[in-house]
Amino acid sequence: MSFNIFDVCVVLGFPVRGQKICFDSCTAGLVNNLFSNKEITIEKIVLKLQEEDNVVNYCRLYILLVFLVFYFPRTSRTVTTFPFSLLDNLRSLHLWNWCEAVHSLLVKSLDRVSTQFCQQKKTSGLHLAGCVVVL
Repeated sequence: MSFNIFDVCVVLGFPVRGQKICFDSCTAGLVNNLFSNKEITIEKIVLKLQEEDNVVNYCRLYILLVFLVFYFPRTSRTVTTFPFSLLDNLRSLHLWNWCEAVHSLLVKSLDRVSTQFCQQKKTSGLHLAGCVVVL
């Protein structure tokens, strides 16, 4: 059974167009600066939301939280590779191919887990990263 970008589109409602997102190259940005170069975790994002009084920054943080919890969840506690700079301009979020990004992360995770399983390495604690809801 094939699993492609259109499956993600149907389940999540993201469009299948837009610019490709590179998670490793645009990790700096206004949201990242809100944390003063400290480790970013889900808990710290929630705490920052509670104390943020700037409406635009609040929206950026909330969108970041939604992306990290629902669309790009990972097994690590800290957030290291996320395109924070894409949240700098909230009006341009529609220009990016979020559907392909969700699909790509999930496929990479499935490949990693499949390799571990086939090599019988650490099979008692296999964890998928990504939006497994689309599966």
